[in-house]
Amino acid sequence: RSEAGTKNRELKRIDFENQRLLKKLQGAKSAVNVTQLTESHKAQQKYMKMRCEHQKVDWVEERAHQQAELVAAMARKAAERAGPDPISMEPAGPTDDECRRLLFLQDQLRAKASQVESPDKDQDRSRDSEDAPSEADADDDQGLDSEPQERAVTPFAGIIPEASKNLVQQLLADYAREKEEEAEGTEAAATAAKEAADAAFRQASALDVGSEDIMMSYDRVVASRLQRMQEA
Repeated sequence: RSEAGTKNRELKRIDFENQRLLKKLQGAKSAVNVTQLTESHKAQQKYMKMRCEHQKVDWVEERAHQQAELVAAMARKAAERAGPDPISMEPAGPTDDECRRLLFLQDQLRAKASQVESPDKDQDRSRDSEDAPSEADADDDQGLDSEPQERAVTPFAGIIPEASKNLVQQLLADYAREKEEEAEGTEAAATAAKEAADAAFRQASALDVGSEDIMMSYDRVVASRLQRMQEA
């Protein structure tokens, strides 16, 4: 029994030591960086594949994909370093509402022009159906027909809309008013400067130089010096 007890105690001691060592190993940090080893292995394999004489298809595709990713990354970095695009100083173009309004006006003008041309075409058809007159009468009729057609069509060419005309007149009036105000301001500033110069000159002329202080005039100083010399 004594031997069995001694053996059991020895086994328990060994088990306790094993548990303590296991906890110590679990709490210890790994001295090997697996991630760094993996990256180093990939770089080594990449270099070996590049130097290999017989290239496989998947190696070439993998290298092309890596080069494309590298180019894209460099382009992104260049765009970040370049900063935002400069703000355009060009005036803003017409809005969608203005474009739609202009298109609507175009359609209206085309419709009016077609309505004006349609009666003339009907008259030409009826005239052709009748007996053809003489050449002189035909020339006269053509001249008479062309004049009303020209008079009817020409008014629609080059007409400025009323809203645009009012806007242009208002802009011109504002520009003229700004020029007048600028001219008046310049004239007022010149007048004020002239008045200030005159006032300063009057103040300088009105200074009292008859006293015995430092600001005596040159003539008075010379006269007083001569008078003192004569008295001496």
